[in-house]
This record gives sequence, C-alpha cells and structure tokens, in this order.
Amino acid sequence: WGGILANSEGSATTYELSEQVQELDYFFSHNWSTPRATKYLMVLFHENLVLAVTAAQIASCFVLLLGVCGWLPLDPTWRLSSWYCLAAMLVTFYGTLTQGHYLKQLIYGPAYVFLDKICIHQTDKDLQQRGIAKLGAFIAASKGMVVVLADTYFQKLWTLYEFATYTLLSAKMGSTANITMISTYMPWLTLISQVFASLGVYVAAGARAAHIWPASGNLDDLPAFSTVAISY
Repeated sequence: WGGILANSEGSATTYELSEQVQELDYFFSHNWSTPRATKYLMVLFHENLVLAVTAAQIASCFVLLLGVCGWLPLDPTWRLSSWYCLAAMLVTFYGTLTQGHYLKQLIYGPAYVFLDKICIHQTDKDLQQRGIAKLGAFIAASKGMVVVLADTYFQKLWTLYEFATYTLLSAKMGSTANITMISTYMPWLTLISQVFASLGVYVAAGARAAHIWPASGNLDDLPAFSTVAISY
C-alpha cells in the first residue's frame, strides 16, 4: 500500500529492490513532503486508471445485459438492473484500480521505474554520491517522466533540476518530452466526485422505487399531495 513512499529513509534492503536495466519506462519525480497516500493514489491512477474505467464499463454493460435478458432478480419498479450495474461498476473499478498493474505485468511484463530511494543507495555514501552524479544518465535512459505536481514541486531545487534536465535532454536528442504531470488534487477529487455521483444514483433510484419521483421524470406524474408540497 505504498509503504516505500512513506519517507525518504532508505537502507541496503531498499537498494536491493533495484536492478540494472538498459532502459526505464519512466522517471518518478516527486517531493518527499507529499503525503504517502496521495503519491500512492497517483501511481495507481497513472498505471491503472484507463484499464479500471474500461473494465468498469464492460462489467456494467454485461450486468445490464443480464438484467435485460431477465437473468437477474429485479424489483419491478426498477425496470433495468440499476443497482446491479452500479455495484458491478464500483467493485470492478476499484478492484482494477488497485490490482490492475498485476494484470498488466502478466501481459506486458514488468515496468521499470526510477525512484530515488530505491535506485540510489541511501546508506553507503560512496555509492550514494556516484548515483547522484549519474542522475542525468538515469533521466536520459527514461522513456518518460511522471511528475507528482504538488504546490511545492517547482519550489524545490531537486525536483526542478530533474524536470529541467529531462526537458533539456529530450530537446537535445530531438525528441518530444514525454512528461505526465498529475496534480496531487486530481485523485482525491476524482474519488470524491465518484462517491457523490454514486450516492446520487442510489438516492434517485430509491426515491423512484418509493414513488417520490416519477419514473418518467415528469412532475405532472407526481401524486397530488407531492405536487401541492412542491408548489408551496
């Protein structure tokens, strides 16, 4: 659950998680002042969001098809399998969002990422200085850069150096800088908006089932006492 992103303290054990490769899929540029949960969510969104949305839509459509075919037990007031669709969508979305990278690893192989805490030795000072001196080589070997865009990102010398180096090296090599910038607010806003949207669906569906809101959506179809209450 993103434990490696909790703080900058590393050891020989964390360094052993790294391995030598010829090319990196992306360089993870961030500040350690950014909370662990936020960075973990951002990694999940970067790796799994498209897959999670696609899988959720497929699951919802599949359950809807089951409802239309009459293979699900449905309340007559619901007409279609709204509850089942929403439940399938949410379970599939969050399951794929948190676990989708394992599926991608099985299909495409592992993704190689630069994370300073792992790729630069944190206790052996000689290895640490050599790693820092070769930071430009790590950046040059990266096919892309993922930026955790916190409020302080461009105020920190270290992350500013990483961003500028990658941009300049890309221009020097005649290629377009492949930079993905993810705001620290984006994952939380997405999750919160999805929660409220889901609650809205449940409330609207419950109101329709209780005949508080007409299935047609037309206020003229409301019972007389409801119409009077709204007019008042």
